[in-house]
Amino acid sequence: MNKAKAKERLEILTNIAVLLVAVAILAVLALNYIGGQKPVPRIVEGLQQGQQFPTISGVAYTGAASTLLIAMSTKCAYCTQSIPFYNQLADMKINGKTSLRAIAIFPNSDDEVQRYAQQHQLKTEHKSSIDFEQLKLTATPTMVLVDQNGRVVNFWVGALKPDAQQQFLNSLEPQLPDS
Repeated sequence: MNKAKAKERLEILTNIAVLLVAVAILAVLALNYIGGQKPVPRIVEGLQQGQQFPTISGVAYTGAASTLLIAMSTKCAYCTQSIPFYNQLADMKINGKTSLRAIAIFPNSDDEVQRYAQQHQLKTEHKSSIDFEQLKLTATPTMVLVDQNGRVVNFWVGALKPDAQQQFLNSLEPQLPDS
């Protein structure tokens, strides 16, 4: 009989403990919901549309209505795979089909970039020894479209798939001369 009472008391104490924990959890959830506690916003670093893009030595954004900066690395396989697309942009500029100025920028040394450009037949203008960290560029390839005032119009991180490349080319159509 003593064992039965002890078992009954233990069961009651266990039920009370479970009930108290459940009430505490519900109270915390209710306070967070009712109190309107909002998550702390994270500061987003990196590129943002409309922001002033840092200047790059030897690049004047005023030379064209818009400039496409292409962040590349000589060691980036996706950059190398994207060269035909970048060359297509350069050809469009050369043939007067767009006023867009495309410039490939590299963190690599000048000699390394010259060898890479020659080996892979890169037709765009290119600049070497660029500090990507200062430009808030964290990945290659990255394309940054800036206006003549140096403000970021748009940007694309990573290699563009063929359909995205076509959409980009289509977006250049307003710059094409009338036939």
